Amino acid sequence: MLLDPAVLNLVHETNQRYYAGHQPMNLKRLRTLCFICVLLALPVLLTGCLFGGGSPKAWNVSLVKKTPATITVDLIGVSKSDKSDWAGYDLNKYWAPGDFRRKEADKVTFENLEDGVPVTLSIKDPQWDKWFSHGATELLVIAYLPGNWPGGADDPRRKFLPLSRKDWDAKKNTLEIEIQNTRIHVLTPQINRD
Repeated sequence: MLLDPAVLNLVHETNQRYYAGHQPMNLKRLRTLCFICVLLALPVLLTGCLFGGGSPKAWNVSLVKKTPATITVDLIGVSKSDKSDWAGYDLNKYWAPGDFRRKEADKVTFENLEDGVPVTLSIKDPQWDKWFSHGATELLVIAYLPGNWPGGADDPRRKFLPLSRKDWDAKKNTLEIEIQNTRIHVLTPQINRD
């Protein structure tokens, strides 16, 4: 389509009038503006990178039983808003037959673990996507351990593990967990961010 030369001339004159009052930014002013923007953004970026928890990520979770007792382990992705519900829930009730909390939990269960033989929740397991779609930021490990337990918030049968990549010094993206007679012991070193 060809435009009428008169229309093109009118557009050209309008542009010249508009830009006549607006000087293009010179290179020195542009550099100064960019420098100021970087200086303003730097503290925000450094705070997030150095001190922020980062977004949660999937891990290979390797469980090894170190007891002859029969052990069952549930893994549950927990959001910040649900953590207090899980932290305060009585695990004696949780492990009782027919407990609705356990039945309804979006969990992965490992039963009849063999002594010294690792089992793994894969980093590629679709369960991670389900947990993350509900806002999971931590992995809750709940183990059915032998003996009688008083329950309560400090119950050693329950362990919350943060899922940020900045929380663990993990080899091969693997969190290694040992299930003992009296506790859940995390072998993977946690990064100290204090």
